[in-house]
Amino acid sequence: GSRVYTRDGSFHLDASGNLVGAGGYVLDADARFTEDTIAVHVDSGGTVLGVGPDGAPYVAGRIETADFPNPAGLAKIGDNLYVPTPASGEAIPGTPDNGWLGKIVAGGLEASNVNVTREMLDMLITQRGYEANLRTIRTQDRITGFLFDAKK
Repeated sequence: GSRVYTRDGSFHLDASGNLVGAGGYVLDADARFTEDTIAVHVDSGGTVLGVGPDGAPYVAGRIETADFPNPAGLAKIGDNLYVPTPASGEAIPGTPDNGWLGKIVAGGLEASNVNVTREMLDMLITQRGYEANLRTIRTQDRITGFLFDAKK
């Protein structure tokens, strides 16, 4: 199939020894693991390391990352997967931890930067301000209406 992109960072080995994402899709990391691999680790530069039963690591593959001229133009196709569009431009591939594509943090997942409590509080404050302004405008309209009635 064609290449798709993801922001998913949760990967594991499937029964066939493939590195797969949460949706079961195979990560294109050219990772090859031996049958006796007991652990997998990814360093900040995207090198995928397998750990054998003797505890010795070996290079199993490399994760490539990509950027786009306009990431907001990517089309969502579900399951945290994206495809390029004319609006997004073509992928600019590279390796992590090279200064402009970020780095991989093994064992860490990107979380939302939204504080729900703070956002609700800000929304309530904004709503109260809107209601106060609306009351002021209605009061001003009534006063203006009384003035025009008085002039007639």
